[in-house]
Amino acid sequence: MGSRHVKVAVVGGGSLVALFLAARLGSWGDEGLRDAIELGVELTVSLGVAASCGMAARRSTGTVRIAWACWALYGLLFAAGSAMLLGLTDVVQATPGTLSLTDVTFLTAVPAGVAGVLLLSRRNDPASGAAVALLDGILFGTSLLVTGWVLVLGPIFNSSPDGLLVKLVSVASPTADALLLTVLAIAITRAKRDVRTTLCVLAAGIIAVLLADSSLAFQTAAGVLSDHTAPLDAGWIIGLVAIGCAARLPRDLARAAHAGRAHSAGFSVLMPLLSIAVALGFAITGYLRSSVFSPVEVWALLVLIATAVVRQSVALYANSQMRRRLEYQTVHDDLTGLKNRRFLRALLDSTAPELDAASWQLLMIDLDDFKSINDSFGHSVGDALLVEISRLLRSAVRSTDVIAHLGGDEFAVAVHGDRVDATDVARRILSALDDPIPLGDITARVGASIGVVTSDGAPTAEVLLRNADLAMYAAKAQGGHQFTLYTPSMHQAVAERVHLEAELRAGWNTEQLIVHFQPIVELATGRVVSMEALVRWQHPERGLIAPDSFIPIAEETGLIVPLGERILRMSCNALATLQRRHPTARDISVSVNVSARQLRSVHLVKTVSEALRSSGLHPGQLTLEVTETAVIRDLDHSIRILNDLRALGVRIALDDFGVGNASIGNLRRLPVDVIKIDKSLVDHIPDGRMATGLLDAVAAMASALNLRTVIEGVERSDQAAHLREAGYDMAQGYYFARPADAVAIDRILVRGFLEGTDAVQTGHRTAPGSGTEATETMLVVEDEDLLAVIVRRLLANEGIRAVTARTLAEARAALETTAYAAVLTDITLPDGIGWDLVEELRARKATANTPIVVMTAIPDDADVLNRAMRLRCEYLGKPFQGPALLAKLAKARARSGSGEVLVRTRASRPSIVAAAAL
Repeated sequence: MGSRHVKVAVVGGGSLVALFLAARLGSWGDEGLRDAIELGVELTVSLGVAASCGMAARRSTGTVRIAWACWALYGLLFAAGSAMLLGLTDVVQATPGTLSLTDVTFLTAVPAGVAGVLLLSRRNDPASGAAVALLDGILFGTSLLVTGWVLVLGPIFNSSPDGLLVKLVSVASPTADALLLTVLAIAITRAKRDVRTTLCVLAAGIIAVLLADSSLAFQTAAGVLSDHTAPLDAGWIIGLVAIGCAARLPRDLARAAHAGRAHSAGFSVLMPLLSIAVALGFAITGYLRSSVFSPVEVWALLVLIATAVVRQSVALYANSQMRRRLEYQTVHDDLTGLKNRRFLRALLDSTAPELDAASWQLLMIDLDDFKSINDSFGHSVGDALLVEISRLLRSAVRSTDVIAHLGGDEFAVAVHGDRVDATDVARRILSALDDPIPLGDITARVGASIGVVTSDGAPTAEVLLRNADLAMYAAKAQGGHQFTLYTPSMHQAVAERVHLEAELRAGWNTEQLIVHFQPIVELATGRVVSMEALVRWQHPERGLIAPDSFIPIAEETGLIVPLGERILRMSCNALATLQRRHPTARDISVSVNVSARQLRSVHLVKTVSEALRSSGLHPGQLTLEVTETAVIRDLDHSIRILNDLRALGVRIALDDFGVGNASIGNLRRLPVDVIKIDKSLVDHIPDGRMATGLLDAVAAMASALNLRTVIEGVERSDQAAHLREAGYDMAQGYYFARPADAVAIDRILVRGFLEGTDAVQTGHRTAPGSGTEATETMLVVEDEDLLAVIVRRLLANEGIRAVTARTLAEARAALETTAYAAVLTDITLPDGIGWDLVEELRARKATANTPIVVMTAIPDDADVLNRAMRLRCEYLGKPFQGPALLAKLAKARARSGSGEVLVRTRASRPSIVAAAAL
């Protein structure tokens, strides 16, 4: 397929041409031997062409494959004709004036070649372009007819004594070759640049075949065959070799041949003039030779001139249409059909001197949540949504307003009126976006953040666009789906932000960014088990700057990636140093935050590995913290990266859990070891019943997934006492210690625990999910997994081991093998109702007195009350509190008549949230 194959074809073909010429001009043997050598060479070359084109078809696809298959057929038909002439001469001869079987075989090759050319040069041009190409073909073909008439056809017709039919048969092959050459000329003017060289090589080959066929026709008409025409007879072989080389021409060579050149347009303009000039030149040559213009030449010249006029008219019309399309595309958006940014700037700039008088207002619109829809459902759905949004905007604005699509999910509306008009348009746009938008199989909901700016004091389009952007970002910062009017203070805030960004870069270069550490303690003992690395900015003038002020800037500018790498190295080195100084710190780990940009970096795994290697820190003592938002943004990629990190031996923590959008299904897929429960779930405990229940639910879910928990934001002693009593693992917050430098952490490690932690005095610990040592076993029949987990955890804290079953079948199987101290069952189950299980238990002698509690969402229903009383069981309404469950279990034991207390109720136990609320 490369240039080596072309060289082989050229060398081989040249050798065969040399053999042919030597046989013809060297007078080898008699005439029959020379003809046999000539036809043998033609047969060999034809078969080679068929093989070369067949291989080109095999390595191609689509219409290109079919095109080269047609050229392979061309070579096979040429080979068949040569074989007939070589071995079946007597059989294939025809009577004068008719086509022989050999002639038909050679002529049949031409349609195959025409099909191959058309398929190779196929492209989706407009109708006007196709018409111009067709007219160019007529011009070229007519010019070729005049040239051929003067050189070959005219002398044949004028000198041959044969009839018209015999003359037409004799020129059939040259005429067919001229037709194929005409099609090639059209194709060359229309072809794409990467196939134009291939078509030019094919055209060169057909020209050589045309010359050979024309020479044979002229000699046949004159009744004279001469060896002096042997070089022209070699045109068949030369043409076939060229076709074979075209099939093996490397595609990259074809591209290189036209790299940097765009001559097709110039060639297209010159082609009509060139065709007329060539035809007129040959016609004049014929006139000088015979002193008369033949009717063929006269009519051909008239056709040339008329075709050239029509062709130029069509070309001018096509150019005007293209110019209009380009002008439209220059100021319109391709997707939505709205005006684009270029038009908007031109509009505002053109009216800039009159802005105050005309009272132009500008609305900058940015869609809320568009990115999540585009990422979740694909760009096709995103494009469809933008088209639908553009329709809604047209319906919301007035006819005098101008809508523009600025790109992505940004739109702008230029409102001609006062500020009241602009705010009214903004309200109508927000109202239009309130309703859900159907997009095929899905329904999308999007809001919009709109910035409104007036023309007052904004003399240029640049200033208007900038101020509208600032107002729009202010609306987005306030929660979105609202509009905000621009005020000069917004520009001041941006100026300060730009100044802060410049200072941040300077601070990065001068190592003003430092690391502080906040201890993570074991609640039961107060012992420091880990510490979170937190970046701080030690500004030379402003003092210590909290990360909330500069981390968003670092995220936007990309500085967060090198900053994160530096913090990672510093944190690993700091912990390694502490471990060398304090043997008791060998079990302490360090947690380092990983930003969303770092998580998308392909170098993250290598960076972590290098930090561990250079510090000598054991991988198990490094925890990388990622946020829910960063992980869910590209879940599959995040899972791959986190798995690679865990393969190094490091641990993964999911930070700020409870405020993002990670579902339980996604949480099960994520390779995490620890979840850090966000401060917002801790602020209202233990006072708020709902907050306490929600925190218990989240922790129970983590326990069910075998994940450790760290409670963030513990700031009060009552919070710490409640968390410790409830049996949580670890916590961090200002109550234990504020973030401090490595020196302060060193002093903490000397003490071994944090002062002020109540757990230090009590020494008590009840781990979540474990409780006191289990002394009894209870069967819980519940198909809602999270509620079952919460119940199991609550019972575990009371010293009761809970075995869960999701269906009646599972419950019956469990009861066959184990005797349970009590049964807690839901009424509604996937394969039946819980009452059936209660009936079966009461019917058996062994379980007739088993304490039973049934759970139902309608506890006051008469049927529930009556059946519970009849079956001697307690009912518990959903949703329920933790103490309510414990109380019902105690009453069920008392009702069973066992006289024993099953559970030890505590009024202060955590509440359990409703299954429906989960």
